[in-house]
Amino acid sequence: MALKAGEGLQRWEIAVTKKLVGEYRRRSRSLAREEFDDLMQECLAHWIVVRRRLPPDPDAPPVAYMAQVIRNKLTDL
Repeated sequence: MALKAGEGLQRWEIAVTKKLVGEYRRRSRSLAREEFDDLMQECLAHWIVVRRRLPPDPDAPPVAYMAQVIRNKLTDL
């Protein structure tokens, strides 16, 4: 579950993003009008940029940090 350099997105990263995008789309009228896949793509692209700046720690995946980054991105949209 840890981040590994040079690899694509992990399953847990996609799962966290799907969960949060779904929650925010249900609560927000403006996000409800957006396509689910478009929101997923925008959030994951943002996460990839942020993730590159994180120091690798194989014992502690940044799940909580990622969730906060995605929440902030969805709020900004």
